[in-house]
Amino acid sequence: MIEQLAARIQKALESGDFDTALPLIESYGKAVKTAMQTARTSHQRSEVAGSASAFLRDRLHLARVMRSQLATRLLLTRRLVSYSEPPAPANSWLLEG
Repeated sequence: MIEQLAARIQKALESGDFDTALPLIESYGKAVKTAMQTARTSHQRSEVAGSASAFLRDRLHLARVMRSQLATRLLLTRRLVSYSEPPAPANSWLLEG
């Protein structure tokens, strides 16, 4: 279950679909909590916590890189728009003489 959620989160983040990723991250956290509660030994709990921590740290890094790239694209788009001509107004009526 945890691995499937991790794969879905990874896919959503890589495609830039943050709206899908956010609920999946919440489900991932619940699945990790359940796995830790059902683990029989402290070693198993430690493994679950360690792998979840590493996964989330890597995804956080990916999300930050993507956010930076999106911010750069937005900045460039704003610059282009600020130098472009405003669109010509569209007349919605015509007077005939």
